[in-house]
Amino acid sequence: MINSIIAILCLSFSFVQHLDEPAQDKKIFTRLQVLEGLWVRAGGDDELYEEWVKVDNNQLQGRVFRINNGDTVVSEQVTLSRRQHQIVFVASVVNQNKQQPIPFFLISSKEKTFVFQNPTHDFPKRVVYRIATPDSIHAWIDGGTGETARRVDYHYKRVR
Repeated sequence: MINSIIAILCLSFSFVQHLDEPAQDKKIFTRLQVLEGLWVRAGGDDELYEEWVKVDNNQLQGRVFRINNGDTVVSEQVTLSRRQHQIVFVASVVNQNKQQPIPFFLISSKEKTFVFQNPTHDFPKRVVYRIATPDSIHAWIDGGTGETARRVDYHYKRVR
């Protein structure tokens, strides 16, 4: 009898825990929606922009671009989405990876830092966003945990 009660409690706990996963993902994704808007890299040689648009409650679409002689030159298309109990950052970079989208999966979301990883990709293996303030982002790409030699930092300020 006691074994049956323990089994039922364990099953109930795992069911409740499973039900909570979508709610947790939704909370994390809601925190990521602070990215919505137009951002400009602070202190670079030229102005690099990152723009995010909310598609719906489960997806943001973005692009990275420069203004060159009045023309918008897009270097990267990005999507941030919540699907199948995962949050995924997908990047398509011009003239890289045969224009194929590369997924990076959220592995950590502590406070205001979000770490996306794809250990099978050559570089970067991680894409990280740290929301310093509502109007300031520190993003970086790197070669993975413990890899400090290959890291590129981007400090953005909100334009709108």
